[in-house]
Amino acid sequence: PPRSTLFPHDSEARFRLILMLAKTADFGRAYETAKQVLQEFPDNPQIVLSYALACYFTQHTDAAESAYRQLIQMEPGSDQPYFALGNFYSDLGKFEDAARNFETAVSKAPRNYLNHYMYGTMLFRLNKISEATAQFKTALEFSPSHADSYFWLGRILLRQGNVDGALADFQKTIQLEPKHIGAYYQLGLLYGRKGEKEKAGEMFKRQEQLNADIHKGIIYERMP
Repeated sequence: PPRSTLFPHDSEARFRLILMLAKTADFGRAYETAKQVLQEFPDNPQIVLSYALACYFTQHTDAAESAYRQLIQMEPGSDQPYFALGNFYSDLGKFEDAARNFETAVSKAPRNYLNHYMYGTMLFRLNKISEATAQFKTALEFSPSHADSYFWLGRILLRQGNVDGALADFQKTIQLEPKHIGAYYQLGLLYGRKGEKEKAGEMFKRQEQLNADIHKGIIYERMP
């Protein structure tokens, strides 16, 4: 096919192509394509984001960090570049850096529940438990059906020794997200601790089924 079909000039189409390559785990090609497209569209935030992701997936960590910082300079008023950089630092285990960026994301878009949620997860990892609790509760004010916020509140209550409160939050988690593996595992442990062996067994069985389903899904996705 002609070059224009393989490499469409529209930046949106290029962005989708890079994401498609990344989703199919063709990270090397995603990186090479993103690097090439970036030369043509150096001022396009979508392309810079796709380049940052491709760099991260191919362990070009410094280049990824630079690209995320470039995004912040391009869109200083938006929460999204800070959120993306926070995720990047979180994946690298740099929780203080991640927390700082999620905190900025919260200040840029205080009604976005995901900003509060991710900031809360970093505060939890930094052992700032009361601050983390406040962020998860705020996330639920803006998105009452966000299962993961209940899950983390459950983990906090468990750490504080409030078993019944934790149990209620984990039950709420699976009510909202019936495939939440972590919540079934925690419920299994809690029911076991309470001596309710049958319920504990049910929870662990459900967790194992979900794990098996995920494994099957990964195998299926990789089949030609």
